[in-house]
Amino acid sequence: MTDRDICVALGTRNRLPGEIAVAEVVSGQVYSCQAQDDVHAALETMARNKVRRLPVINRDGVLEGILSMDNVVLHAESASSGRGAELSHGEIVDTLQRIYGPQLPQVVRTRAAGV
Repeated sequence: MTDRDICVALGTRNRLPGEIAVAEVVSGQVYSCQAQDDVHAALETMARNKVRRLPVINRDGVLEGILSMDNVVLHAESASSGRGAELSHGEIVDTLQRIYGPQLPQVVRTRAAGV
């Protein structure tokens, strides 16, 4: 559950915060990555599932932290840094576009494309 989930829950229910259970707010589906995963794999998981944060778990399934898009943006190398960037700004923008992009049903996409 994220801070955004809490804000949305409080803004869409006419109830006091103490009356809202966590189970009412969370989606039930958790996506995660492992500490040893490549950052590109984590970004693909974020983009595919339209999430901006991933719990990072170790090999024993224990939570080690949370990887957020903010973390990724702050640690990206610019092309002008002179070093070969492991993660480019373009890859980050692409991931954000996929996360925030419209979620149209496949039928609508097909018809809109003229297929």
